[in-house]
Amino acid sequence: MKEIEKKYLIETIPSELKLENSKEIHQTYLAIGKEEIRVRKILKDGNESHTMTIKKGHGLTREEIEFEISKETYEQLLVCGSRKPLIKTRGKLVIGENIFDFDVYQNSAITNLKTIEIEFNSEEDASCFIKPEWFGTDVTEDKRYKNQSLWKEIQ
Repeated sequence: MKEIEKKYLIETIPSELKLENSKEIHQTYLAIGKEEIRVRKILKDGNESHTMTIKKGHGLTREEIEFEISKETYEQLLVCGSRKPLIKTRGKLVIGENIFDFDVYQNSAITNLKTIEIEFNSEEDASCFIKPEWFGTDVTEDKRYKNQSLWKEIQ
């Protein structure tokens, strides 16, 4: 499956917008290179779930495979090494027909980091997207703001 996504820096969300489906994500990378392999522990409403994701490529469009794994598998994968997870709180923002992921990073080397991401159905949709005025800099192509780069900084 292709993932077509843009990412922006954010200072604050307008007060009239409400975050939905808030969850805490603990993200750890098992491999970084031409492909990235990551595992996540997701904490939401007192429940815990786990996923593994394999991504290939970089920039606006990447190949992505994501699937659920058991807690036991997640813990076994983390046994190899003393890796710290990148921790972020994610909420959904719905603005018109668009759904955005708003992330507040809790342990990033970049102080007070907040980002917003939007996925598109096509590269054409992405190129036609006009960001709201309150969005900050587009960091889609800036490797410093990739989650794997943020994760490497805290190791």
